[in-house]
Amino acid sequence: MENKLTSHTKVLSWLDLAVGLVLSILVIYTLSLFYQHAGGLWRDEVSVVSVANQLTLSEMWTHLQWHVFPVINSVALRCWMAIFGDSDSAIRGYGLMIGLLTLLSLWLIARLYKSSAPLLSLGLFLLSPLAIQIVPSIRPFGIGILMTIVAMAFAWKVCQECNKKHIVLALIFTILSVQTHFSNAFLVLSIMLSSFMACLLQKKIKPALILAGIGLISALTLLPYIGIIRNSGQWSMLTKFENVTLEWLLDTLQGALSSGGQWMFYLWIGVITICLLIVICVYVPRLKKYTSQEQRGLILFCILTLFFSSVILVLAFLNMKMMTQSWYYLPLIAIGAIAVDTILQQVKYNSYIKYAILLCIIFMTWPIVMEKSQTRKTNIDLVAKQLAEQADKKDFVLILPWYHGVTFQHYYDGNASYATVPDIKELNVHRYDLIKEKMAQEKPIQPLIQSIARTLYSGHKLWIVGPFYTTKNKKQPTDLPPAPLEKYGWAYGMYLMNWQEQIMFILQYKCTKAQQLPAPTDATINPFENTPLFVLEGWRK
Repeated sequence: MENKLTSHTKVLSWLDLAVGLVLSILVIYTLSLFYQHAGGLWRDEVSVVSVANQLTLSEMWTHLQWHVFPVINSVALRCWMAIFGDSDSAIRGYGLMIGLLTLLSLWLIARLYKSSAPLLSLGLFLLSPLAIQIVPSIRPFGIGILMTIVAMAFAWKVCQECNKKHIVLALIFTILSVQTHFSNAFLVLSIMLSSFMACLLQKKIKPALILAGIGLISALTLLPYIGIIRNSGQWSMLTKFENVTLEWLLDTLQGALSSGGQWMFYLWIGVITICLLIVICVYVPRLKKYTSQEQRGLILFCILTLFFSSVILVLAFLNMKMMTQSWYYLPLIAIGAIAVDTILQQVKYNSYIKYAILLCIIFMTWPIVMEKSQTRKTNIDLVAKQLAEQADKKDFVLILPWYHGVTFQHYYDGNASYATVPDIKELNVHRYDLIKEKMAQEKPIQPLIQSIARTLYSGHKLWIVGPFYTTKNKKQPTDLPPAPLEKYGWAYGMYLMNWQEQIMFILQYKCTKAQQLPAPTDATINPFENTPLFVLEGWRK
């Protein structure tokens, strides 16, 4: 009987390995599709490249106050561009490398956790539509996830096998994790807290103290950024939202979990529920004999890491009043996928559960994964090229919202002058400090309005990279008083809308001809940077 069980276990182990290899091939395929179809860099990626391209490391460090990420990703990208060049395809190659290394790290983690293959880690995380768009992008999310999940694996190894190699590797990857993304500090805190508690519950005092030391050292490496964080605090009120609530953040987290469809959220709930039941069962006295002490410790570590990571990260976002996007939660999803994968691996007949989950994921999300992997990150590179070919030297190009100018200036090499709304002169990164200065001025867009009127009155064309619409205002919108407003403070969105409405009103009643140009590509475009192009002519006297 025992021989039959051993034979059956070996067959399932080989089957897990085969399925894992198939899933890995699918991941490589989707990453290659992303590399081929992502196209130009969108504004957040342009900002990363601009910081990495600074002439000196000192200038790079200065620009971090507007980039608001630690230095590791910028240094790594700078080294990559020094070797492979700074073309879009070369830079996309850097993202592809991060994606492939993340895939390899999942296999490494499975080996360290004594699993046959990272099946659910691949299915729930790396084959999700959200991960396919974010992990191979140039922003530090991909490399940050890579460092964090490896740090999680070695934290557990320190708990179980407290030797010099594991201690050094755990220390290196926890430091690299917090040095790639500031919010990773909360995840590292969660990992260290979970491994510390798991050690204490197993009466392993020495590993617990070592893990506490590793967490403290990684936190201390963030001290050099105090000045940068303080400087960014001078304009950070523009990116904070007083109305951010816990419910809003949880809705965003649900959206991240549902990137493959709403049913994915319920699948996650179901998988986590199964894992909670397993945690309860393995500590029931009658059922303890089916798992070893090491397995019970690993299960406890994984469920604690998932719990603390979720709670601490969401509460941190709430405290910072951050209006998060779905990709802010992708590191948490990666940790969750590894945790549930590892927990299920510790119980008998887990393969049947995992295969059922994987079948659901593949059949339901694959069409969405294919669509997202072939989505262009921006169309502004194509718009900039179109304007360079068609706009006359005496024409004028207007870009709104202003942050689209970050991408536009990176690609535009035409003769026509251009300006954002409001007119920001330095556009290589997101200069919210300059926006704050404009908000504090009297009539900051008046020179811009005069340039628009002068261009159209003299018979030249006005090109708008962004929206053009008919405003409902019956009279010219008045300028808001210089910020901060008595009631709304630094209401960044109100000023952007007011400036835009002023320009739309003038063009509606003064311009004689407006036309939207055909889209420069039929490809699906990232909705965060899919901007139309209008050309306007004539002036009513």
